[in-house]
Amino acid sequence: MGSLQPVHSVDRRTLEMACAIVTCLTAVTMVFGPSVVLDPVDVPDVVWIGGAVIAPGLLGLSVVIDAVGHLIRLGAGLVGIDGWHQPGDTAVTRIASSLLVGWLGASVLVFAVVTLSALAAPVGGVFFGPVITSLLGSVLGVLVFVHTLVSRQFPDSLVSRMRAPPLEQTLGT
Repeated sequence: MGSLQPVHSVDRRTLEMACAIVTCLTAVTMVFGPSVVLDPVDVPDVVWIGGAVIAPGLLGLSVVIDAVGHLIRLGAGLVGIDGWHQPGDTAVTRIASSLLVGWLGASVLVFAVVTLSALAAPVGGVFFGPVITSLLGSVLGVLVFVHTLVSRQFPDSLVSRMRAPPLEQTLGT
């Protein structure tokens, strides 16, 4: 009898980056190749729906989960629950970026859900839903790229790198 191999899970950040890449590529194709979008003979509908609606929706969901987790950690710190706080959670830039990206992620998620429901209904003529979802998702994808690059370049946070060292370290006392 063969042994079962362990199943390796996919990291949420990896899935987020994959969705960002698919979303950005779909948006570029929609903007610079309108003949492909308007006459999709060669490309099945499943690919367009996946790239223009489902990938941005998953990206938006992942970003919203991250923003809600940050909000929960901030709330836990305010009420005195220890152990949930992460370094940099209370930085103004982290809070502002979490709010901005979380709002954009929620908007992309709403557009994706509405577009999928409109595509599932037999109404026809749904063109702008996937376009808007893909374009907003590509903006979110670019923000995810930038965030990933900055967080990998400066793992202990960009703000702490930009601060001057304490005066005691500078004077050597």
